[in-house]
Amino acid sequence: MTHKTILTILLSVATLLQVAAHPSPSIDPRAAAAVAGAAELAGENEMFFVGQVVPGGPQVTLIGTAESIYKQVLELNPAYDPTVFPEWQEHNPNGVAADLQSANETSEATGALVKRDGLICDVGTRISNPLIGCNEGYVYLRDLNGYCGAPAGWGGCSRVSCSNNCGVRLYNDNSFPIAVWCGNLAGDMAYVINSCMKSVGSLVTTSHGQVFRSYAPGWNTIVSKHNC
Repeated sequence: MTHKTILTILLSVATLLQVAAHPSPSIDPRAAAAVAGAAELAGENEMFFVGQVVPGGPQVTLIGTAESIYKQVLELNPAYDPTVFPEWQEHNPNGVAADLQSANETSEATGALVKRDGLICDVGTRISNPLIGCNEGYVYLRDLNGYCGAPAGWGGCSRVSCSNNCGVRLYNDNSFPIAVWCGNLAGDMAYVINSCMKSVGSLVTTSHGQVFRSYAPGWNTIVSKHNC
């Protein structure tokens, strides 16, 4: 065994211990154990996903955006339906909003409603007609049965979603990798878009902003325009 291999193993163990010491209170312990390994697999600014894709099945790790991860889930389980998973039901006891048009700040996973420390509108570049352009990303995030992650380090960033020029980024507020229930990020999207909405003329609306979370493990989400 080379010194490089030993160092890699030691770093992975250290990362796992950090995650275990700072788990999200509602995270499935099996998912928490998989977070460190998933963070090692993700590339720069890539989001990792940890969760079940088959009821009663193992935790799987997938890399990509909410859109690409959802498609990978369907490849693994063509009959995938998030509503049949006990953990998804626990996080969404009252169901979910059909789309951004009907969503508001309480449309996120109600099993983990959490305090928001602050909202800053006008962060990044504004999105035109976000209720239309951002809806696709919102639905993908809402329907993922698991946890969306960001790399270690304060400001560690993962690209959560990008479609129709609507981008979502997850920023870590900790020194260790984090995993956030994906439905809570859908809730962040809805909160930013609806709270920062502005009218430009009679036919166009815009929105963009950043929301901060104090709930363990601590994160912030930016919703703004990106080229995609």
